[in-house]
Amino acid sequence: MVEHINLVSSNVDKTVEFLQTAIPSWHIRGQGSSKKCPRWIHFGDDETYLCIEDRGFGEKSNHETYHHVGVNHIGIVVDDVVALAERMREMDYKEGLHAPGHNSRSRYYFFDHDDFEYEFVEYHDGKEKNDYSDI
Repeated sequence: MVEHINLVSSNVDKTVEFLQTAIPSWHIRGQGSSKKCPRWIHFGDDETYLCIEDRGFGEKSNHETYHHVGVNHIGIVVDDVVALAERMREMDYKEGLHAPGHNSRSRYYFFDHDDFEYEFVEYHDGKEKNDYSDI
């Protein structure tokens, strides 16, 4: 199991707001600062979290999803992806791919303020969780 992923954000509060909109049950597990990192937040649940750091640069990178080497998106399992999509749209978050057509899962993709992409997936049938026929 992956315990956490560490991200650098141009605005920690905006990243937390995005994730709180997507997953209201997540919370700030811890936060602080250090000499090298003016501010960090661990945001998630009791098992897993995202470490969101502000390194003081304040700029978005020029990383283009699926084009440059690096992380393309983070996939997060949710209980109700349709309700999540509605919340994200209400907050005017940029929407990416929507892949509803599989028997065992529905997926929506949204971008945060730094244009970092998140995939939110709801599994309907755990037995077919690893069925990749629609990819």
